[in-house]
Amino acid sequence: MIIVANTFTILLAQRQRQLALLRCVGAGRGQIVRSVLAEAVILGALAPLAGLVLAVGLGELGVFAADRYLADVLPVDGLVVSPVALLAPFGVGIVLTVLAALLPAVRATRTSPLAALRPETPPTGRVRVVRVVLGVLGVGAGVGLLGWGVSQGDLTGGIAGGFLSFAGVLALGPVLVPLLVGAVRGLARVSVGAPGALAVENARRNPRRAAATTSALLIGVTLITMMTVGATIARTVSDEEISGQVPVDAVVSSATGEGVTAAQVERLRTVPGIEATTVIHEIPEATIRGREETVVAMSLVDPEVRDVLRAPRLVEGLAPGVVLLDPTTAANAGVVDGGAVTVPWGRATARVAKVGAPVAPVSDVSGRQGRAVVWLRMADDADPDEVSNALNRAAADEGGLQVSSPAAARAELDRAVDAVLLVTIALLAVAVLIALVGVGNTLGLSVIERTRESALLRALGLTGRQLRGMLAVEAAVLSAVAVVLGVAMGIGYGWAGIATLFADIADDGVPLVVPWARIALVAAVAIVAGLLASVLPARHAALVAPAAALAGE
Repeated sequence: MIIVANTFTILLAQRQRQLALLRCVGAGRGQIVRSVLAEAVILGALAPLAGLVLAVGLGELGVFAADRYLADVLPVDGLVVSPVALLAPFGVGIVLTVLAALLPAVRATRTSPLAALRPETPPTGRVRVVRVVLGVLGVGAGVGLLGWGVSQGDLTGGIAGGFLSFAGVLALGPVLVPLLVGAVRGLARVSVGAPGALAVENARRNPRRAAATTSALLIGVTLITMMTVGATIARTVSDEEISGQVPVDAVVSSATGEGVTAAQVERLRTVPGIEATTVIHEIPEATIRGREETVVAMSLVDPEVRDVLRAPRLVEGLAPGVVLLDPTTAANAGVVDGGAVTVPWGRATARVAKVGAPVAPVSDVSGRQGRAVVWLRMADDADPDEVSNALNRAAADEGGLQVSSPAAARAELDRAVDAVLLVTIALLAVAVLIALVGVGNTLGLSVIERTRESALLRALGLTGRQLRGMLAVEAAVLSAVAVVLGVAMGIGYGWAGIATLFADIADDGVPLVVPWARIALVAAVAIVAGLLASVLPARHAALVAPAAALAGE
C-alpha cells in the first residue's frame, strides 16, 4: 500500500497541469477523485491477474520438476488451484489499491487550478503533532505489551505488542528519519563534498516523503533480521536443551548386555572425527535410599566425563563420594541438594543437577561395577552424519555393538531450521524488492518536484555526474537509515519472539545471539539495492537540459 500510494502521488504530480486544466474547464473535485479511483480499480485488477498467471505457471513448472526428478521421494498428483486462491487476490488487490490511491487523489484536488498552472516550490511535508503523539503512544504501549508477552509467555500479547510498537515507529518515521539522516551530514560532506551535503538536506527537506521512502525498506529489513536472529536464537536454545536431555554426541553399548570391552573402546577412539571418549559403568542393581523413596542409580562415572559432555554444567560438583541426581529423582527420593544419601557402598553427598532423564551418575572411590558403555564426543568441525556412519561401520566390524547418535539428531534439527529460514527469507526478499520500487518511485517524485532546482544547480556549474552522485547519496543515506532502524528492531523482535515461545523451556532465560555476518550481508544488500534504485531517477534528472528546465518546458 505504501508503494502504491507513492506511485499514485508521482503519477498525479506528473499530471498536475493536466488536472489543473480539467478543473479550469469545469471538472469538480469529486470527478477528479472518481477518475483516479477508477484507474486504481483497473490497476488493482490487472496486477493480481498477472500474478495469478505467473503463480500458476510456476506451480505447473514445479509439479513437472517434482514428477520428473523427485517422483520417488515427492509424489505429486498435479497442481490444485482452489477458487479462493483465484478470487481472493482480486478482492485484496482491488481494495488495497483503491485505499492506497484515495489519499493521493484527495490531496491532488486541494490545489487550486490557477496555483497548479504556475511554478510552485516543492512541499515541505511538515509533521503534525497528532501524528507524533499517536506514534509515541503506540511505541510505548507496544513495548509494554511486548514485555508482558515475553515475561508471561503470552504469544498473543507478544504479537499484538510487536504490531503496535512497529506501527508506532512507522508513525514516528517523519521525526526519526530526518534525525538519523542529519547525523551523517558531516560524513557525507567529507566523503562526497557539496553534492553529498545537498543530498542530505534534500533527504531531510520533506520528512513525510523521506519516511515513506524508508518505510517499505524498513519493513523488509526488519522482517529478514527478525527471522534470521530468531532462527539463530532458537537453534542455540534448542541445542542447549537437547544437550541437557542427551549431553553426548554418541553412545556405544553392547547389544548382548555384556558391556563394551577395553579393546573395542580403543577401536572406537580411532574413528575419524572422535575427539574424546569416556567409559560409563552401569549399575542396574544399586539403589539410593531417601526419606521414603527408593530410586535406581544408573551409572558410575568419572569426573573426567566433563571432556565428553556438550553440557558440562550437568556434572558440576561431581567428585568422589558425590551422587548426581536429576530434580525429579531427587524430589521422589526426598533428597535436597547437599544432603546425605545412602548407597550400597556407603554414604554419599547428593548433588541435584538439571539432567533430562531420571539418571543418577555416581562417582565413588570403590571399584568399577556393571557393564561398560562408551560416551563419545565428536570434533566441532566434524560432520555428525559422517562420524555416525563411521561409528556404525566400526561397531559392525567389532560385532555385538550398537550405536546411537544424538549429534546426528541435532544436525537434522539444524538442517530443518536452515530450510525453514531459507524459504522464509526467500519470501521476505520479495518485500525488499517491492521496497526498492518504492525507493525508486519516491526519488522519481523528488526529481520531478526539484526539476527547476536541479536545473539551477546545473546552470551554476554542477555537472551531470555530480547530480547523479547527489541522488545516489540521497538514496544510500535513506537506505542506511532504514537498515539501522530495521536491524535494531529486527534483533529486538527476534529475541522477544523466541523468548515468548520458549518461556516454558529455557529455565535459564533466552540468550541474545546475533549472527552479525548475516546481518551485515543483509545491510549491504539493502544499501546497494537502494543505490541501484536511484539509477533511473538520477539518469532522468541529468538528461534534462538546464535551459529547458528553467524555461518550464
